[in-house]
Amino acid sequence: MKPYKIYTHPALPPQAVKQGWSWPGLLFGTLWACFKRMWGLGLGLTGAIFVLAVFAQLVYGDTPATDSAFNVLGLAVSVWFGARGNNLYAQHLLTRGYTELPETVEAANPQAALAQYFGREGR
Repeated sequence: MKPYKIYTHPALPPQAVKQGWSWPGLLFGTLWACFKRMWGLGLGLTGAIFVLAVFAQLVYGDTPATDSAFNVLGLAVSVWFGARGNNLYAQHLLTRGYTELPETVEAANPQAALAQYFGREGR
């Protein structure tokens, strides 16, 4: 069981966000951000990495040091998405007008968390 926070919106469906590490964020990074509709973050970071890669190729050429630096950068971005991904998504929901409910729900997945929360006491 994993802890989930529930977010509600007057006109949009409720969302459950897992607390802690994000494996999809680690494995898919910017694609995961775009899937979660965080377009600015996903596309902006992809564009920044692309521009940085082109700049490095133009200035330093195709050297092993350049390749190693981009491997380290890619790993750092992936770990950052893994560590902060769920918090970033929660903040994104708040900016879209969602409200964080005070309780944390223990469930196996987001759908179970929503069913458990809204199934209690006829919510």
